[in-house]
Amino acid sequence: MRATASRPFVQFGLVATGYAAALAIALAIVAVRVAETSGPVAQASSGMYAFGDLLTFLAVFGAGALIPTGLGLYFLWRTRYFWPVIGVLGLGIVLSIAAVILFILSATGT
Repeated sequence: MRATASRPFVQFGLVATGYAAALAIALAIVAVRVAETSGPVAQASSGMYAFGDLLTFLAVFGAGALIPTGLGLYFLWRTRYFWPVIGVLGLGIVLSIAAVILFILSATGT
């Protein structure tokens, strides 16, 4: 009985460790990129290089976060109330985005 009580903590630990690893890898790759692209050209175009660093971080972290996200969803697969709540939240996000788009379109007159 004791092993089943600690199971959610182990699952949470696995998912959190996966996200921490994805974050560490993304930060390391961006640090290498910054070290390799430093110089007068990077200083002159610092904003563009910073945006490139951001895109690199987002791409690497996003790819690395796929595994812990899938693992977390797998662990929540049999949770009874999780999926209806996620469905309602997703619908709310989609409706919010649609409302913002309609507001922008009506404000610009197109």
